[in-house]
Amino acid sequence: MELEEIPDFETARQKVALFLKRQGLAGTPQWIMRNDALYWNRRTWIKSPVPSENEEFYRRLYNEGIKRDLGIRIETLVRVGNVPYCYVWLPKDVDDAGSRLLLMSKFIISCPRDLEEAKEVHNSLLWNILWATQSRAQFRDRIGELPTRT
Repeated sequence: MELEEIPDFETARQKVALFLKRQGLAGTPQWIMRNDALYWNRRTWIKSPVPSENEEFYRRLYNEGIKRDLGIRIETLVRVGNVPYCYVWLPKDVDDAGSRLLLMSKFIISCPRDLEEAKEVHNSLLWNILWATQSRAQFRDRIGELPTRT
């Protein structure tokens, strides 16, 4: 079995948009980081709008993943309406890649069937209050996978 080449970031973005459109998510995918999402009161909250520099961060991370050659997953965390919020996940090592099926395919786009509807927060004061009061123990597994903007 021959593995598909990992596409460049621009091609991957196009593939992600097409895949998500087929899932009923016609909005432009947004690139989300740990600083832009929190889990509070049994719900995922998204800071809106997400910073435009998130996409450049993920472009660099994606290109690093191509160099490492362990595979790349583009995951969909949540949606707001028909807008998906996505991130790039890279394995730490070969075992990590195997646990996420990247040994069978070097490039995977993932979107849960029952994708959670998140709540947007447009007010920075409200966001800061939610961020300060969230319990770190409430981090959901997938939110905890998001990279943090420094």
